[in-house]
Amino acid sequence: DLTDVAVTGGPAGACTVTTANVVTCTLGDLPASGAAGTVTITITAQVPSGYTGRLDNTASLTSPTDTTPDNNTATSTGTAQPQADVTVTKTRTSGPVIPGRPVTWNVTVTNAGPSVARDVVLTDDLLDELDNVAVTGGGDGACTVTTANAATCDLGDLPASGPGSTVTLTITGDLPADYTGAVDNTASLTSPTDTTPDNNQSTSTGTAAPQADVAITKTRTSGPVIPGQPLAWRIAVTNGGPSTARDVVVTDDVLDALTGIDVQVTGAAADVTCTVATGNVVTCPIG
Repeated sequence: DLTDVAVTGGPAGACTVTTANVVTCTLGDLPASGAAGTVTITITAQVPSGYTGRLDNTASLTSPTDTTPDNNTATSTGTAQPQADVTVTKTRTSGPVIPGRPVTWNVTVTNAGPSVARDVVLTDDLLDELDNVAVTGGGDGACTVTTANAATCDLGDLPASGPGSTVTLTITGDLPADYTGAVDNTASLTSPTDTTPDNNQSTSTGTAAPQADVAITKTRTSGPVIPGQPLAWRIAVTNGGPSTARDVVVTDDVLDALTGIDVQVTGAAADVTCTVATGNVVTCPIG
């Protein structure tokens, strides 16, 4: 499984490496003493980032004049200990948090290696008030969302580099028109081979910034203005959204000469009580 096997040391050209990673070094004659009687050989190799299991191998010697062969082998032992570094960043891409509008985040998960990150799981407990929460990206069927808006994405194994080492997910949800307050939430990662968990969380913050568009129209509904006859007007108040319009108040300073003023409210604010102050100032706290 090793790649890029290389051997240094020993006489020039003494060592060869086969395609099956078998190293053979023909060292010739070694003196019985002195510096020339010791040869040091260095073998280097690249362990694949996805390797699992043991790394045991044995070096062996032969010599026709060696009469003590019991010390002619030496074994190095070890077990692969994967070390991955998965990171997550979460960014709101939909601009200001406006009640009544969708909110969109991009979540990027990256494995910086050097080993394959195994069984990577992303979790993101989204705001309970969001509607129609959806997660895309990460592979077919990778993500689920509970009724409490807790998203879980099983991303599997992420390579240490190249295609697949970075996964981008998109999370969307509809913020109710009457929502107020903060819109903060945190994406978190876990992986059994991640050895740097300090960068496994990313938080997106924001505060709801309502944007409403209230409009008013006033239309005389009683026909021609005839002195001695009643007058009637219809006032229509609408909110074009997208957010709930808070504390809406309608005022109308009606002609002082009018008498017997009566105000009736219908529609969404039918329970509102309007007042008529001195000077025929009509005030309706719609809410």
